[in-house]
Amino acid sequence: DPLLNLTEVVTQEEGGILTAWCSWAVPGTPIQGSGLIKVGDQGVISERLFYYTKLPEAQPAVGLYPSPTHISSPGQITEC
Repeated sequence: DPLLNLTEVVTQEEGGILTAWCSWAVPGTPIQGSGLIKVGDQGVISERLFYYTKLPEAQPAVGLYPSPTHISSPGQITEC
């Protein structure tokens, strides 16, 4: 088992700077993310690592919205 599963690495070279990007995941865990690395003649210019996580299960919103309403006469709002 590898320590990291990587997608295909996408690269672009422009002006002597190589930019590389890939997604990664740690097998058997929920840990995953992506990386964006820029490399020049002098070595690594920048390295950005992004970590992703599953959002908690959504809970119904309670009390965030007013009761349903309708307009009974011009400019006057009454509850249904």
